[in-house]
Amino acid sequence: MKCADVQAALSARLDGEPFDAPDDVIDAHLSECAECTAFFQAAASLNRQLSLQPAPPAVPDLAPVILSTIEPEFRRQARARATWVTGCRVMLVVLGLLFVWSGLAALTTPAPGAEALALDAAAVRMTLAFGALFAAWRPDAMAALAPMYGALCAFSVGLRLRDIIFGTITGGEVWFLVLAGACAVTLIAGWLGRSGVVLLRSTWKTLNAVPLESR
Repeated sequence: MKCADVQAALSARLDGEPFDAPDDVIDAHLSECAECTAFFQAAASLNRQLSLQPAPPAVPDLAPVILSTIEPEFRRQARARATWVTGCRVMLVVLGLLFVWSGLAALTTPAPGAEALALDAAAVRMTLAFGALFAAWRPDAMAALAPMYGALCAFSVGLRLRDIIFGTITGGEVWFLVLAGACAVTLIAGWLGRSGVVLLRSTWKTLNAVPLESR
């Protein structure tokens, strides 16, 4: 037999694996071949060392610990967001009712010769009341309605800036600006509490991402 075949059989014997060569043939070769004898002694010594070494400690399962730490924090944040959005919805209901009251007041006390303007003002206020109450009922609409109320408040303030500076603005107009601005702020706050913060963070990370250099 060749030394390579004998050494393969010796390795199989040490590992407890079956081999084809008879034991007496291998033992006879070992008694005559110094190279295979040295190989067998080295392999047997290595095998003993490996068997005597203690098994490495098992890696502890940290999943329960991690989950027990993350899950309460996640629930706390979810409760905080739900409470925040609920507060915004209640505020929208209040603002919607105030818009209804403001619209009815515009209809019941029109200025002389300004009945048509009173009808338009009441229609605008009733529309804004419907939007606020709808957003309170369906919070998903907050993201769509917030820009509209914000633009209405911004343009209304801009167009009445001269009246505000000279103090010629009426109490009804001031009340309308306050309600429109409060609705815009509440809608934005509700949107941020629902998904706006996550969306803004994701957008910010995307804008600040550094592309990998092409190789």
